[in-house]
Amino acid sequence: MTAPKALDTLKTLYKIHLIDPSTKNDFTKIVMLSNEQKDILKVVNKRLLKCSQ
Repeated sequence: MTAPKALDTLKTLYKIHLIDPSTKNDFTKIVMLSNEQKDILKVVNKRLLKCSQ
């Protein structure tokens, strides 16, 4: 796989974290990774697959 193709495959990888300052309610949404995205991240850096919280 070429580098541009790998970057294109990872473009849907994201995490959303919202906090309402008045109520202190928070919401976190993580988009599930495809197997192809997991394979790319394993090659780049395995620590990227771990949760940051």
